[in-house]
Amino acid sequence: MRTRAQDATPNSAIETGIAYADRDGTPLLLDVYLPTLSEPPFPAVLLFHGGAWTYGISGPMDMAGPAAAMAAAGYAAFNVAYRLTGDPAGAHTWPDQLHDAQQAVRWVRANAERYSIDPDRVAAYGHSAGGYLAANLGVRETRHDGTGELAGISSRVNGVITIAGQMDFGIPYPQVFDRDAVATLLGGPIDKMPDVWADASPITWVGGESAPFLIIHGGADDSILPVHARAMTAALQESGVTVVSLEDAVGDHFTVADWMYAGPWTLAFLGTLSGR
Repeated sequence: MRTRAQDATPNSAIETGIAYADRDGTPLLLDVYLPTLSEPPFPAVLLFHGGAWTYGISGPMDMAGPAAAMAAAGYAAFNVAYRLTGDPAGAHTWPDQLHDAQQAVRWVRANAERYSIDPDRVAAYGHSAGGYLAANLGVRETRHDGTGELAGISSRVNGVITIAGQMDFGIPYPQVFDRDAVATLLGGPIDKMPDVWADASPITWVGGESAPFLIIHGGADDSILPVHARAMTAALQESGVTVVSLEDAVGDHFTVADWMYAGPWTLAFLGTLSGR
C-alpha cells in the first residue's frame, strides 16, 4: 500500500495515497496532482492505468507522467488505483472495476470544494484496460447509487480520452493472453456468458447521452485490434455524439500511449471541453 505524502513540482502540488473508497476494510487510493500556475476552479481528469485488469498502479503502466503533465496544463489530475483480477489477496472480477471507477468520479465531485475543481468539467483518461474503464464512464451511469454520502452524485464524466481500449468484447482477440484476461475479468468465456460480455462492453451503452470522446488507437495493435476503435467511433457518430478518432497506421498497443504522441491531442481535446 502506498503511504500518504505530499510533494511539489514547479507546476503542480502532489498528494499521494488518498483513500476514495473502502472495500471490506481495504482502502482504494488515488494520487492528486493540482495546478500551481492556474486559477481555480480547475477542470478535473481521472486517469486509469492499463495492465489487463491484472497489474496495479505502480510500474510501467502508471499514469504519474500524464497526470503531472495535465496538472502543468491547468487540470486537476487524479491518478486512480482500482481492484484487480490479479490481486494475491483474492481476484476481483467484473463489475468491481467499474464500481471503483464510478466511485472515484463521484468522490472527486463530492470533494470539488476541497480541490477547487469544477464538478461539471470532469473527464476520464485511460490506456488499454484503463481506456476501457474511461470509456464506460462516458456511456453509462452508476450501477448502484446507494444511500450514502455520494447518493445522487453522477459518475458519468463530461469527456473521455480512451487509448487502445477494449470497446466491444465480442470482437475476437488474436492473443491468448488477452482472451484469457477478458475471460478472467468477466468470470468465464463468451460462449458461456454472452450476456455478461455484452453488458460489460462500452459499445453496448452508447446513446445520445454519451459524453464526447477522443479515441486513439494504433493501426498495428495486435493485442486490442483497431476495429475496437473503428466500431466505437461509428456507434458514437450514429448516436450524434462528438467523437475525434485517431488511428496511427504504424502505432502499436503501447506507442500510441506515449505522452509525446497522445499528450498534444489529449490537451487539445480537453481544451475544447473546458474552454482552456
